[in-house]
Amino acid sequence: MESVIHTIEEQDIHLPVRRSDTHKTDYGRVLIVGGCVGYAGAVKMAASACLRAGSGLVYVAVPDSIYAPVASSMTESMVLPFPSDPENGGFASGAVERIRKKAEICDVLILGPGLGRSDSCQELVEDLLKTFPGKIILDADGLYAFSRMDRSSGDFASREIVVTPHHGEFMRISRSNGITDPAKDAKNFADGTGLITVLKGPDTVIAFPDGRVYLSRKGNPGMATGGSGDVLAGLIGGFAAQFSLEQAVINGVFIHGTAGDLAAEELSEYSMLPTDIISKVPLVIKQILNNKREGKNNE
Repeated sequence: MESVIHTIEEQDIHLPVRRSDTHKTDYGRVLIVGGCVGYAGAVKMAASACLRAGSGLVYVAVPDSIYAPVASSMTESMVLPFPSDPENGGFASGAVERIRKKAEICDVLILGPGLGRSDSCQELVEDLLKTFPGKIILDADGLYAFSRMDRSSGDFASREIVVTPHHGEFMRISRSNGITDPAKDAKNFADGTGLITVLKGPDTVIAFPDGRVYLSRKGNPGMATGGSGDVLAGLIGGFAAQFSLEQAVINGVFIHGTAGDLAAEELSEYSMLPTDIISKVPLVIKQILNNKREGKNNE
């Protein structure tokens, strides 16, 4: 029997009215682990998107090689330096234990933006995937490290993990030679691994391990640029700090695509940037909230 594919609509988005007696910790703590020399922007975009999604506290773990430029340009996040490898500008092996300790106080881990592909980064990803008990969004170089892991050594099916590959990354982590049917292929991968799978593309597919498949028709070719995926990972992580991982993925994918469409409408698909997507996120969220108040969608 073929799976029913549900196209995400605005009524699927979960954005409850916030209570007046809440505190920043009620909206979750997120730790973003990534960045290396030459790729400092990835964690900055992920953190900005995470905050725009409403996360209460966002920590950013970076190698000390890029601490100064990242920290000086990020006022709302807490940027934390960890030992770096002088040869590649990424995390050194000695950073693993210290980052794991920081992760213990967080609810959500975004792992991979701009991380790099050194052996020490491979070690870091494997360690955190096995030890972090909360929700994990695995993206970018985190997916590369995952593709090289011996997966028999970890029980990922019992965990709350979402992977966010584009088509090339999906082929690598699924160890396949191609994608023939994105929805079917994503579903099979989610079924086989127990991982929530967000397969990015012209129509982004969300496949859950229980067999449900969702499709987002939002987005445009202007989003096919470096950094757009970091924004999506940040949005999913920010929502995951407040809601279930399932709802966070649906929220993140839909709002990411809708914000991208607003950016393209204003700036064109040629000239829009990933940071323009972030700038449109508040407008999308505000419109959804207004529509809910006016009864224009049914939750």
